[in-house]
Amino acid sequence: IDLLMITPSGKKAVFEIKFSNTPKLTKGFYEASKDLAPDYSYVITPSGETLEKENGVKVIALVDFLELELESLV
Repeated sequence: IDLLMITPSGKKAVFEIKFSNTPKLTKGFYEASKDLAPDYSYVITPSGETLEKENGVKVIALVDFLELELESLV
């Protein structure tokens, strides 16, 4: 996990930042997510489609995250 954000409402969001549009998540990401118990999990990619992966992880392009998701977190 590259970033942990705690929102003003106290919700936790974790971020994994990848330089590939086809990211591979490691066992370490899932273990850290389990320990942190985030309300939101994101994998940020340079571009591409938004996908929902297992365990509620959302894969989303940086621009789409900034335009569509960030405001709902803060």
